[in-house]
Amino acid sequence: MSRNEFAVLLVNLMNMQTVAERPYGFPLTDVPENWAAPYVYAVFEAGFIRGFPDGTFRGERFVTRAEAASMLNAALDRSPVASDWAEITEIPFTDLRRGYWAFYELLEASIEHWHMPQGGIDAPGYTQSPAYEEDEEDPEDDEATESDGR
Repeated sequence: MSRNEFAVLLVNLMNMQTVAERPYGFPLTDVPENWAAPYVYAVFEAGFIRGFPDGTFRGERFVTRAEAASMLNAALDRSPVASDWAEITEIPFTDLRRGYWAFYELLEASIEHWHMPQGGIDAPGYTQSPAYEEDEEDPEDDEATESDGR
């Protein structure tokens, strides 16, 4: 999936409106006026993307796991805080190292969150996550429920 396509996914996931015209002062220099531009403008204005330090978006590039986690965290209002992870002894990913720019973003995205839609439990389309239903299995049987480290 390209970064442009991921912008489309975020707009649809968050039920946002696209932004038809390039916003005044839009800093990303490589976003052409094409099919993806209204989506990129929307997610930029929402604060879900920042682009690269050189002022580019690189929309045709494949989105990486780290970039996807960072953008999803922003869209879902998850703010990874390093101090929240100070006590972590086991990193759930074998290819992730402390010091990587998205270390905390990936950890934050990997844990279960309870996301309440705007409007609370009375919001249209709200359903309780199956993860929060009563587990009728034997609580002593931890091996059957061990995480696979996703």
